[in-house]
Amino acid sequence: MWDSGRAKAIKNPNSWSQAANMLYLEHPANVGFSTGKAVINNENQVADYIFKFLTNFLKVFPEMNSANFYLTGESYAGLFISYTANLIYARQSELALKLKGVLFIDPVLSDSVLQEDVFVYPFVKSHPDVIKFNATFMKELESSHKTCGYADFIEKYYKFPVPGRFPNISSVIEGEKGDKCKQWRKMSNALPDDFDIYNIRRKTGGSDPLFSNTIYLDRPDVRKALNVGGHVPWLRCSDATNIFPNGDSSPIPAIKVLPDIIPKGKTIVVHGDLDARLLLDGQKLGLQSMTWGGKQGFQKPIDTNFMVAGKLHGKYRTERGLTFVQVSDSGHMVPHDQPEASLAIFQFLIGNRANL
Repeated sequence: MWDSGRAKAIKNPNSWSQAANMLYLEHPANVGFSTGKAVINNENQVADYIFKFLTNFLKVFPEMNSANFYLTGESYAGLFISYTANLIYARQSELALKLKGVLFIDPVLSDSVLQEDVFVYPFVKSHPDVIKFNATFMKELESSHKTCGYADFIEKYYKFPVPGRFPNISSVIEGEKGDKCKQWRKMSNALPDDFDIYNIRRKTGGSDPLFSNTIYLDRPDVRKALNVGGHVPWLRCSDATNIFPNGDSSPIPAIKVLPDIIPKGKTIVVHGDLDARLLLDGQKLGLQSMTWGGKQGFQKPIDTNFMVAGKLHGKYRTERGLTFVQVSDSGHMVPHDQPEASLAIFQFLIGNRANL
């Protein structure tokens, strides 16, 4: 690990490699050091690429055949992991690795309005010491929160258990009046340039070299350690667009894919309470919209203490094969912000820890 201000990298005392063999996968198409070219239109194609990669990986490392296998991912990887797990479970007989479970960290799983927009005003209002908007802008957010129907939606549907099926809240951002309801965009545009939406309490002081991945990964010693040949530079995306040049046409995982994979292996969703990119309450609201195991949402609040080494690190709940963990004092990148808690969750995933 190499935190901002540290002179050199040190060993991470809470590295997941203490508990398992780790394979960090840069998506095989159009990212990182990848040299291939591909046009991808949906997550089924993403999953197919990853499945083929894993098949070829086992040809190079046959000693990994029959090993237990877990998928983990953060943020937009909520889609990658959901669809990839669904494909692997469906074609498990064709892959020697045995998929046993999945772990999502602050993931994209549900409707974007539920995850991003509905709870913006309550989130901003609850953190006035770090999100310092003026009174005029706060009134604008509050007004939109009410006129777009978000306040009433929370009052009626953010319950455990939910009262029934959710209406299509996404319709409020459509049409000529839709911009006023895009609360997350308004919040993001109004924040200072040096504000860290991934952890609202992290002091960035401007650009952090930790996140200058291109510089770090292009260092000769790093390239040598990763066995990267040639002169291909590391890029977040290998062309001017992204891996979905025509957009991602895939249905959100919460509609069908995620409910389908939950009964097939251990499934954990983790979310940090200081994440302003994807809001904690938005994540929970999205899950309350989802039906799995014959019921919609969690039937009881997520209120069981999550303890690690005698310290409270958040709350959790498990119902019908799905575990949700909300991690205290953590932003979008839980393993970075709360490494001890993250390792405990990972140990639970792979069966080295009996419970949370």
